[in-house]
Amino acid sequence: MPSSYNGWPASRSASLIGINTNWSPLPGVKFPGGIKSGDVETIFTYLVQQLDKRVEKAAEYRPGDDWGWAYRANVNNPSTLSCHASGTAIDYNATQHPNRVANTWTREQAREIRQIVDVELAGVIKWLEGWDEMHFEIRGDRIAVAKVAKKIRDGGGVTPGPEPTPPEPPEPTPTRPPEDSVFILQAPNHPTRLIDPPLAIPIGSTTIKSAEFAGIKRIVMTEKEADTVISQTVRALD
Repeated sequence: MPSSYNGWPASRSASLIGINTNWSPLPGVKFPGGIKSGDVETIFTYLVQQLDKRVEKAAEYRPGDDWGWAYRANVNNPSTLSCHASGTAIDYNATQHPNRVANTWTREQAREIRQIVDVELAGVIKWLEGWDEMHFEIRGDRIAVAKVAKKIRDGGGVTPGPEPTPPEPPEPTPTRPPEDSVFILQAPNHPTRLIDPPLAIPIGSTTIKSAEFAGIKRIVMTEKEADTVISQTVRALD
């Protein structure tokens, strides 16, 4: 029996490879051709429901918009059988995300799709981001697919993981500003004082960074902070 390029058995006969031709992952939304029944169907049902809920509503069916099983060659590489031929791929809102067109989803949508396929579905679904963005296919083997499908069935769905927290940028190292910089410290009821050149000195919650010394700068702070900065800077310059 031939296989699609992801290694799953393919056939012109839907019944021979266990295709559910009546697959409807959402009320009133069918994917012509259907999907491979069992674990593959469980995973794709979860995928479509999450895409519809969190990314983009499944377009009301019209020919050419949503597709499932179809015995045919891979459009982008005709020497191989498409994953559609094994019932292990779908096209979602195809008319809105055409083949060979990148960035058809917003950044926020793309981030949410990656969260679903890479984290929640543990990478057993591959999204062809950047070149065939309607297309989602199985890339895991039967064992990996069965494991994820069981998790979905046991828990009623995979719990979305939290967005990763980006690392905090490192604090810049305070450095002496250019010699021709003039820094103006001003506080309420406090005479304006000029310090030339200034130094980057951390004072409580106020940190004067070298990046701020470009020409004349004015910082308004409390009288106590101003007195402390002035006195410490004068001592540092002595």
